[in-house]
Amino acid sequence: MADFKVNLEDFTNKDYRVIFNSLTKKEPVRLTSSLNMREDYGVDHISSVDIIPHQETDTLYSIGTRIDLGGDTESEKIWQSFLENYQEKYSITGFDKDYKLFYGSNLYTLSFLTDIKRSAYLSTTNNLNLEMLKDNIPPFFEILEDYINTVYDVSEEYIDFSLKPQPTLRTYYYNESNDRMAEEKGSESEKFETISPEQLNVKFDDIGGCEEAKKELDMVAYGIKYPYVFEEYQAEHPHGILLYGSPGTGKTLLAKAVATELETPFIHVHGSDIVSKWYGEAEQNIKEMFEVARSRPHTILFIDEIDSITPAREGSHEATQRIVSTLLDEMDGIKSSDDVILMGATNRPESIDSAFMRPGRFDKKVRVPLPDMEALKQIYSIHLEGKKPEKNIDFEKIASKSEGFSGADVKGVVDLCIKKKISTLRDKLSEKPTKNEVKNLAEPITTQDILNAIEEYQKNLENLRAFGTPGHIPGYI
Repeated sequence: MADFKVNLEDFTNKDYRVIFNSLTKKEPVRLTSSLNMREDYGVDHISSVDIIPHQETDTLYSIGTRIDLGGDTESEKIWQSFLENYQEKYSITGFDKDYKLFYGSNLYTLSFLTDIKRSAYLSTTNNLNLEMLKDNIPPFFEILEDYINTVYDVSEEYIDFSLKPQPTLRTYYYNESNDRMAEEKGSESEKFETISPEQLNVKFDDIGGCEEAKKELDMVAYGIKYPYVFEEYQAEHPHGILLYGSPGTGKTLLAKAVATELETPFIHVHGSDIVSKWYGEAEQNIKEMFEVARSRPHTILFIDEIDSITPAREGSHEATQRIVSTLLDEMDGIKSSDDVILMGATNRPESIDSAFMRPGRFDKKVRVPLPDMEALKQIYSIHLEGKKPEKNIDFEKIASKSEGFSGADVKGVVDLCIKKKISTLRDKLSEKPTKNEVKNLAEPITTQDILNAIEEYQKNLENLRAFGTPGHIPGYI
């Protein structure tokens, strides 16, 4: 008997009628709730399985879910094992991170969200009408069963994943009708785009360094997922979180990781998006932004460069004072609400009006520092994953030459290194190279390649600094 099984036996025509009735009312359907498993068993988490309307029309749908493997799982070996066991059954095609699975006349995709194949999104590829949905649901769950059981590592335990179709809030998804409504209301969806958790693709394990910040934010996410733990001590999770630190240290990635962990919608706004030259429009933008956030369940509203709209009011312009007062009013409005979590990011916390730092507003302040030596090694390893590095890369030496670098600087170095490798490879290739020729002539990235890239990257930034270019320069905070 399989360790993990989706129970379709009790899934009757009545359940299908619930699905069809909900979809004809333009209501998306959640077939299963999310499932947290034990990470040491190989599978960490399976998100809810949803039937989602197509973005362009109300009459076509797709089915999808996300699977996250445990942090120590050898994900590449798992995928190879799945290919060996089910190649014939599913006629699997594809490469790198995107694969197609054929089951009878139905077609499905398994898309890996990272190069190391730790997170995957399983979905139907065809846009299905109501009649096709009934034929696609059982095969979809059969593929899910087979994939999970390739990973799942405890023979004595048995998990029965039952289906309980439930309508969900329509505002969680987007389609043509939403776009028309947004146009009638001044296109606020264009100003404040909502990103679904499946699109974020960022987990805490994907972020190198900033271990303390990750621990603090993971505890916040834990309190929201399991509120009764906090309720035991009559404690509340924070509704306002301020991330502060040098540019490029991963503040935005951390905010996205919280949203991914909670499976919540994510609204990403820059402070400059709110400011306007027209009288009263900035205040209206702030109100609309919170309106959009409140219309979705448990939304994370993330304001980057929040210092641009929260400066100290003393001695500031009247327009600035109105913006600050409006934002404070909106923050006070979410104190007793579980619907919105406000996260802000800044490089200049000292410039923010002190009123935002009081309890009940930004309750949680999380410092995101520049990476230390160990963190730099980890970040280089993440950015080099899948990019043809040699086996014996000297991360110790590379990190020692990168003192003062941010995570963004490390990415810049790796990108520069790869461009130089491609340029060198191109000189060796024929005018119209074949894939085999490229594969045979492409050389791995060496420690020296990266050290050369670090030196060039530093020179480029020093040249920018000589011309007075603002922003973070390695070694200059």
